[in-house]
Amino acid sequence: MLRMMKLSIQFFLIILFVLTSGCGATKHITFPDPAPVTQKEILYDVNGNGISDFALQADAQGNISILAYDEDEDGRYERIYNINDYANEDVPHLIILLDSIPYQCVVDKYKSGHFSWFPPPQKVIAPFPSLTDVVYNRLLHVPPRAGTNNHFYDHRTNSMSSSYWNQMNGVKQPWERYLDYSTPFFTMGRGFMKPRQVYPDELEQIKQRLDQSPSRVTIVYDASSAGMVCKYGRQGAYECLDGVERLCLQLLWERQGAIKISIMADHGHNLMKSKFISLQDILNDAGFKVTDKIESKTDIVIDAEGLCTYAGIHTREPSRVADVLLKLPQTELVLYMAGDRVIVRDARGTAAIEKKGGKLRYIPIDSDVLSYQSVIEALTKSGKIDVEGFASDDDWFEATVDHEWPDAPSRIWNAFHGTVVCTPDLMVSILDGFYNGFTLFESFIDMASIHGGLNQINSATFLLSMTGRANRPLRSREVLKTIEPDYVPAVKCNTDSD
Repeated sequence: MLRMMKLSIQFFLIILFVLTSGCGATKHITFPDPAPVTQKEILYDVNGNGISDFALQADAQGNISILAYDEDEDGRYERIYNINDYANEDVPHLIILLDSIPYQCVVDKYKSGHFSWFPPPQKVIAPFPSLTDVVYNRLLHVPPRAGTNNHFYDHRTNSMSSSYWNQMNGVKQPWERYLDYSTPFFTMGRGFMKPRQVYPDELEQIKQRLDQSPSRVTIVYDASSAGMVCKYGRQGAYECLDGVERLCLQLLWERQGAIKISIMADHGHNLMKSKFISLQDILNDAGFKVTDKIESKTDIVIDAEGLCTYAGIHTREPSRVADVLLKLPQTELVLYMAGDRVIVRDARGTAAIEKKGGKLRYIPIDSDVLSYQSVIEALTKSGKIDVEGFASDDDWFEATVDHEWPDAPSRIWNAFHGTVVCTPDLMVSILDGFYNGFTLFESFIDMASIHGGLNQINSATFLLSMTGRANRPLRSREVLKTIEPDYVPAVKCNTDSD
């Protein structure tokens, strides 16, 4: 407990430093809003004199792909370019990794005419837990993280471990070392408290990094979009998308369309005001001891970070801890290993997930916890489930991508088999409307949206790609190989040089 108090003081000092750190003035991207818009043409007044001088136009197939420049503003276009005339391999490719943008928000924007030069957005399902470092670790195929969180229990040393101090000293997360730009640690802190100031700054940083990049493929990560969504909910997500759309237009205009851009995010968000629940108090009241090391059957360590709809719990008695948590109406699912199967429980009953010969099986024991009966029937009818009830990863994904529990067999199984080194013994998906984590953060941000859980809205995010290579729903781990099949990420930095 003393160590937990020390950590709370440390986090307070971090946040105090963030609050008192200045943020230098940065030039912002100022590409204009569209002037008149029709199905065939979107006009822009780039130089701001009240006369349209640039247009996006539809091609013969009705797709917005033509850039037209009226430099003398006489109503006739002197230069015309078609973005589809540029082969993917012949122009720079900017890959923008955002944080916390739900899939449906992108669909809403696209249907209203935004990002019209992109093919339709594709749904991307995050791994579980739906946390940034877990997701982008899988995207870039780097070795497993030690823990799901930056502050986690390490069973190898029977103690808590934290990467925060390293990050404060400029050390990047392993996946960030493959990027051309990622949000500096203290900028990330400001991005949660003053996101409407920080997010435009980061977009300009991204543009500068692209302009300086010697590589054909430039990958960047903007964390301040998370602050926008956490603080402002759906409106924050829409504002993020408006900002990144403005960046795209600026780049298309400057480069005469000679660029490919792909945009994605790490996970979804529930877009819901929520209340804090203390799993620590609940478990202590039930006779367990929440502490920072495990020395007896009653000792419990909780991996906690930020405010999330996910919690990882380390314990020698996962089923007993699950019994306690399932008495809470705020507990959505509990997951833990029992022998060679993963147990999936809710308040109604129990199911299991098993793996054999590279295939997965979901078995209701006394309850269809995931409500997969219709899924199983459809897979059986199509011959994609064998006589023992096993189906491939791909078949489960295709059958459940739009289900309330998307790709659950694979995501749950992988969460306990190699996603991280220090795997929690029990994982909790918390009902939307509630969250767990560090209450200290509530003093600095009124959360309008939360993430972390297993369900659709927490898990589903998006991919927009000008490459034309993304034409189906994807798992996070498939995205990079889909949009850049021959690209092998290389380490760009070991520390934060921003």
